[in-house]
Amino acid sequence: MNYWNPYLETLAREELNKIELSYFRSILSFAKEQSILYREKLHDINPNDIRTLDDVKKIPPTEKEELRRYQDIDPFPYGGILGVNIEEVTAFRQTSGTTGKPVYVPETYESWQWRVEA
Repeated sequence: MNYWNPYLETLAREELNKIELSYFRSILSFAKEQSILYREKLHDINPNDIRTLDDVKKIPPTEKEELRRYQDIDPFPYGGILGVNIEEVTAFRQTSGTTGKPVYVPETYESWQWRVEA
């Protein structure tokens, strides 16, 4: 059988869960440090308190309207959803806007590579 990532795709479930939780805590910490939206939204959540996959349920979902509201502040067009320096943005996507104002999604080279891996 061929695998995209043989190491991850053949790990035991409990080992994969450990890696996923570690990545999740890391991303959560980064978002709280770098993005106005997530710093305000998740101010009372400590990434170190996320110890099980069930703990992930403590994180409130992000609604499209929140993204629209926070993107309206500087720097245009990403505003408070931006988590990197605007100079690091190499591409962007946007939603269609059929349910309201489009949401702009900035991409860095690294974030695009992550999407490819996922």
